[in-house]
Amino acid sequence: RVLFRFGATVDRAAVIAHRDLIIALRDKVAALVKQGRTAEQVTAAKLTAEYDSKIVTPGTTGDRFIGQLYAELQAAK
Repeated sequence: RVLFRFGATVDRAAVIAHRDLIIALRDKVAALVKQGRTAEQVTAAKLTAEYDSKIVTPGTTGDRFIGQLYAELQAAK
């Protein structure tokens, strides 16, 4: 049974770019949560569309990630 799968080693710039991506998506979802949007509306907004071709994440979709962000931000309200 495989518990961890390691991807390619990346440099500091790649880690920073990934962090910036997550922060940007968090901020977009937070704005929609603040407006009272539902999880379905936030997912339908396709907030990851501009990044989808740049990120290869087997087993995780943009919709799933946005759903997780929504749930965390909604719970923190």
